[in-house]
Amino acid sequence: MNKLLLLLFLVPNLVMGGIDDEVISTDFMREMVEHYGPKNAQPKIDTTYIKQLTDDKLEKTLLRWYGLDEEFKANHQHWHQGKEDISFENFISKINFAPLDKNYLHVIGVCSKHYEYPTSFIGKVLKKLKLYSGRKSYTDIRFYSGDDQWFDINQHNDKTYSITFWDWINTIAIKAKNNTYISHDKPGLYRWNNKIPHNVIEDIFKQGQFELYIELNMLRVYGALMTGADKLKHKIPPKFNLAGKVNISNIKELKECFK
Repeated sequence: MNKLLLLLFLVPNLVMGGIDDEVISTDFMREMVEHYGPKNAQPKIDTTYIKQLTDDKLEKTLLRWYGLDEEFKANHQHWHQGKEDISFENFISKINFAPLDKNYLHVIGVCSKHYEYPTSFIGKVLKKLKLYSGRKSYTDIRFYSGDDQWFDINQHNDKTYSITFWDWINTIAIKAKNNTYISHDKPGLYRWNNKIPHNVIEDIFKQGQFELYIELNMLRVYGALMTGADKLKHKIPPKFNLAGKVNISNIKELKECFK
């Protein structure tokens, strides 16, 4: 396949990490999105990064995405070889990242407290009359970039924390002040959620910002497992691993949320 033909497969005005109507115009892709699709927004790439790619870089990206770069397939080594070398430093030094959408680098958090209510008739009556507030179940902060809610930080009953993103994700890594965090696994759902240590959460709230690194699963496209040939057949544009420094605009008011 020649370079010109490959370039034609790149969807105009590409919005990677989000769902583009042009990409899901086929019945096949629409069915995948409806069945597996995210409940919230996915992390998005800064589209200026794509526009600034040289022809050679773009061609190489497409060849690898469609499984046509034989030299890459023969020589490429995964960023870790076993569980023992899964580390923050190893991950960020061996993966190529594209920048997160600039709008996604500034978020506003909304604190939500959730309660469990008794299921008995009396419990339901007390709840309806607002005479019983229920037992606290968990608290979360939902983070928005504009109208897009794209990640949550959750505090559970036992005072542990977890963080949630939406996409098929292999790895999430975070650096906040003096502490780092990495979680790596094979994704089983569009919703990615994992525990995160207390000291990392503390540093995020002290600084009001954190460095975020995301390794997307390249085999899952809107939920469907796809080979390079499948991607080429459906003209699926490539995914990029993403990174950026996320700033929380209303950090002062959020510090009271988890108390």
